Amino acid sequence: MKDTLSFEAPLGWIGWAVERVVLRRYMTRFLNYRNEQLKILAEKHGKKI
Repeated sequence: MKDTLSFEAPLGWIGWAVERVVLRRYMTRFLNYRNEQLKILAEKHGKKI
């Protein structure tokens, strides 16, 4: 499975700065956690990923 995420924070340069400092790291951790949970759920139901 491959996740592709595209986002852009509003508010011009302030949004750009927040995106670089906060959102990118948050979204990476969020997607990694989501993928771990999906794998656990799939394996629990006998389907290997």
